[in-house]
Amino acid sequence: MMNHRENDTTQENEGKQVQQELEEQLRAFGDTMSDAFAHGFEGRGMDIGDRAFDVGKAAVHAANYGISEAGKAMRQARDSYYQSQRQAHANGGTAGQSLPANGGAVAASEPVVRMQSRDYLDEEERVWLGGESGIALMSLDEPSRVQAIETNSYPFSTPMLSEDGDMLVYLSDADSTDVTDTEVRFSRSDGGGQFGIGTAIPDGADGFSGYGDSAPDFDGTGSFAGAVWLREAATLGLKAGTELNEGQQTILLNGLEVMASLWNGREWVTTRLTDNGSQEFDPVIAAADGKAIAVWRAVQTDESAFDFTQNRILCRIYDGTKWSDQTYTLYNGSAGEVTGMDAELLADGTAAVAFSVQNGGSSDIYYTLVDTAAENPEDAAVTIRATADGSRDEKPQLTTAGGQFVLGWSSVRTLTGAEQRDGRTHRILRTYG
Repeated sequence: MMNHRENDTTQENEGKQVQQELEEQLRAFGDTMSDAFAHGFEGRGMDIGDRAFDVGKAAVHAANYGISEAGKAMRQARDSYYQSQRQAHANGGTAGQSLPANGGAVAASEPVVRMQSRDYLDEEERVWLGGESGIALMSLDEPSRVQAIETNSYPFSTPMLSEDGDMLVYLSDADSTDVTDTEVRFSRSDGGGQFGIGTAIPDGADGFSGYGDSAPDFDGTGSFAGAVWLREAATLGLKAGTELNEGQQTILLNGLEVMASLWNGREWVTTRLTDNGSQEFDPVIAAADGKAIAVWRAVQTDESAFDFTQNRILCRIYDGTKWSDQTYTLYNGSAGEVTGMDAELLADGTAAVAFSVQNGGSSDIYYTLVDTAAENPEDAAVTIRATADGSRDEKPQLTTAGGQFVLGWSSVRTLTGAEQRDGRTHRILRTYG
């Protein structure tokens, strides 16, 4: 068992590692830009993009370390629980039993989950700056500096910009201490990089309002865009900071429904995509040229809220006039548990869904090509396994270039007892057919 002094030292070392990572990525980005200015930018776009991505990732890591130690502890507990569950089943037992490990015993316990607290709203004033702040983060020069939009913002706001920079979509706590008041908001740029305070994306015409929006994703431009998120349908009336037992967690998880809204250049039109008693996670959306595809994970649980008996990828398709009545299955869970996912859409209606699947100690990348205009897109879909080398391949990201899909992912492998991180490996995917 680690004592308090050892624990403090460990946290201090972790903090130093996070800071060092950010400093190293900033130096590497600066070197890349200096070299580009000295010798020209031609052929350096991918390298500059990679460096910028690494800086952003390190910055997010640093921010997460500073504001969410509790969140990290919960994620670690949850990961430990999942791992012990898989190990228990592999040995013919169930988590919670003692299992031999390195001459000792391992006992799994479920993570402690509490309702959010909004004490931060009482601790500091909130100011909407809209990007005209004078606060410069990681500045290169005056035109390129990063400016704050809001102070003391919702810690899980997940801000996302449209491809043309015209629209900002984010989660808001609605300036309310009531934890159920969480909504997806949007703001339009004034053309000069300034954003007015956001307004909520309206509810749909079906009368379902729900509460507690979470897990948003956004894609598109100021002319046509799509947003997708989870909304809670179950009501327990719990107060902030309440510790949830497993039964309460199961009710809330089963109450999550997938919402989607499409921006037509003038207004948002919102649709509830699911209405069931199963758990939905990690929705993503791809929108282009008046069409869209919304994709999400759907799981079923057995006796434990954390033990998945089914793990599928489902989708619905917007054909330019309406969402499909049918929900299509793109992955049935046969290869393992889905741990990450992304989607993109070409102008001709071809969609790609990339996902990572964990099976044992390794994970692999798969992608599915979907002809959204087919009579039955599920039957016409083609799934390809992109990696199978025993590495931990995860965090797939998709984009489009020249009428093709470009897939990138993080790859971690163990060589002579040490982990080697390869960053992102890119792969060009041909269009459907």
